[in-house]
Amino acid sequence: RGRLVPFYNSNYDGMVTPSDSSAEYLLDNGIRIPVFVVPLGIDPNLWRPTPRPQQGPFVFLAYGTPVDRKQPANVIAAFAEAFPPDQYPDVRLVVKGRGTALTEAIKQCPELKDDRITIIDATWGQRRLLHLIQNAHCLLFVTESEGFGLPPLEALAMGVPTIMSDHTAMRPFAHLGYPIRAIDTRTIRLWDGTLTTQNIPDWALAIQVMRAVYKDYPQACRKAAWASGIVRKEYTWQRTVERLWGVLTA
Repeated sequence: RGRLVPFYNSNYDGMVTPSDSSAEYLLDNGIRIPVFVVPLGIDPNLWRPTPRPQQGPFVFLAYGTPVDRKQPANVIAAFAEAFPPDQYPDVRLVVKGRGTALTEAIKQCPELKDDRITIIDATWGQRRLLHLIQNAHCLLFVTESEGFGLPPLEALAMGVPTIMSDHTAMRPFAHLGYPIRAIDTRTIRLWDGTLTTQNIPDWALAIQVMRAVYKDYPQACRKAAWASGIVRKEYTWQRTVERLWGVLTA
């Protein structure tokens, strides 16, 4: 049980969380007050469909805080295995952190000697990040767990083919991209003492899907265009506000 659980139970009438999986996590760790699920959203005026790049190197993008559950080191290793440099000199990987020091595991990846791999460790504004996603061919978001998983929805809203984990908070929308199943789990203790389950991705499947997206990119773009329409209708901040208002006025 987490150290803050008694405080929450004693001082609040309810909690709001963005996914069923995070609600289960709260209840499993001792939360006894009502827990309401209100999914997050995107701004459809900002995350608009854009033409996919047709020239230049093929770019896979992975971004997010480079913590262990985000699997940045495994993303790098999977890219290197999927696209050997002597066979795929035109394929690139960009790993974008969010201003957090890259882990030693990433710094020590032997694959970083591959000049097709670029690491960006800086804090960027939303507009600059949006431009980065616009110019990527495919987003990689294969992680061990998520409280929600907003980056895949942002990319899909723009019509960017997205490879993502099919577990925890992303399960309801993983089918909009290319879902990667978990093949095992592990339990870890978080900073507040609570226990949580991490899902080990099927990296062999992820490598197959990366190659498939690269080899038939027009088909991947057609699927992403279909997904964009769904995300921009069902996962907006307007829908989030409406759902939250429903909780507050029930």
